[in-house]
Amino acid sequence: MRTIKFRIFNKKIKSYIDIHSSAIMIDELNNLNDNLIVEQFTGLHDKNGKEIYEGDILEDSLGRRKVVEYYQDGFWLNASLEGAEWSLRHTHKSSKIIGNIYENA
Repeated sequence: MRTIKFRIFNKKIKSYIDIHSSAIMIDELNNLNDNLIVEQFTGLHDKNGKEIYEGDILEDSLGRRKVVEYYQDGFWLNASLEGAEWSLRHTHKSSKIIGNIYENA
C-alpha cells in the first residue's frame, strides 16, 4: 500500500511547516490561505533514499535538472528548458534531489 503524506510550504515565511507537530488536519488542507502550498509525497525515493515530493528538483546522472509534477494520472519529471517529460517511476533511482521550486527557484 502506498503511503499518503503531504508537506506544506509557507510562501510568507519561505519555509516548510512541520505538519506532524502542527494542528493542521488533512481535512483542512482545502481551506488553507494563499500563502500555503500543499505538496504530495510521490511514494518514491531518490538514489540517496530521500522522499520525493511534488515541486522537488531532481538531477540525473547527466546533470539534467527536472521538476516533479503531478499530471493526469501520476508523477512526472518536467524539464521545461529541454521540452521533454519523463516518468518519475522510471528515473527516480538514478536521480538525486537538489532542491525544490520554492526554496531554490
